[in-house]
Amino acid sequence: MPIISTAIVDIMPSSSSLAGVSTAPIVLVPGFWLGAWAWDNVVAALRADGHDVTAITLPGLESPDADRSEITLSDHVEAICRTVTAKGTPVVLAVHSGAGVPGYAASDRIPDRLAAMVYVDSGPAAHALNAAFDATELPLPSWPELEAGGSSLEGLSGEQLAAFRERAVPEPGAALRETPRLADERRVDVPSIVVCASMSSDQIKAAVEAGHPWVGELAELRDVSYVDLPTGHWPMWSRARELAVILGDVAWRPTRRLGGVHTLRAVPDLLQDRELVLERQDLVDLAALEMPPCTARWFPPVKGCARSVARACAS
Repeated sequence: MPIISTAIVDIMPSSSSLAGVSTAPIVLVPGFWLGAWAWDNVVAALRADGHDVTAITLPGLESPDADRSEITLSDHVEAICRTVTAKGTPVVLAVHSGAGVPGYAASDRIPDRLAAMVYVDSGPAAHALNAAFDATELPLPSWPELEAGGSSLEGLSGEQLAAFRERAVPEPGAALRETPRLADERRVDVPSIVVCASMSSDQIKAAVEAGHPWVGELAELRDVSYVDLPTGHWPMWSRARELAVILGDVAWRPTRRLGGVHTLRAVPDLLQDRELVLERQDLVDLAALEMPPCTARWFPPVKGCARSVARACAS
């Protein structure tokens, strides 16, 4: 059973107070169509706070001209494991969107190398991203198609959308079709934090309760926490500084086993004030809770995924 407790109030130290403090390295993995560049603002904020942070580009996503015809999910898992292992010490592994699948598989491969997993508008899944996908690659859909599929663009400026469109690289088709291989039960003991951006923590827990496959593995994890960061599906752009503070807080306390539901409270100016206040919030009884509408926005933007989660929440 997962660790369940009420949330606590945590204060993230300023960058100056990190001097002499041992923090876990942070590895960032972007979701569909993105490279390491997608994390640039988060990386800059974390490094300004003194963190060791590395963002990676998964194989096949290096450029539009890259040969991705034979890139598999296993290749993505291997790239993540290689980067994490190279750090030589347990890391905080943060994965966004569809990277939750190879990220979770990596936690199965190298659980002892992880201080914590952070699922950014994502979650652990034990199945293929899209087993029925039969093309060589999946290009970035139009904005209306993305939103119709449940991927919220909330908080993104016209400039950010233009950069996304210009720099997006198609996803390797074989990576979507492959089922992750899971064999080491120690993965369920890795402390895991879900950053809930386009869906609330209440909605995610409802989907878990409903047994939806995209979040079903959350029910298996023994130590899960939720952080609400309301925005769209790409918080590394719409709320980069706040996301950096959340990740830094996890890295600052890598041995703390978090539990409960954390709600991000407004701070006057997180770019100036480097403290993150997490508001105490009691856990709720899911059986007695009347759930708000569930749009399943944060799930990987594969056709039909978000809609099927919404149906699970509504049932």
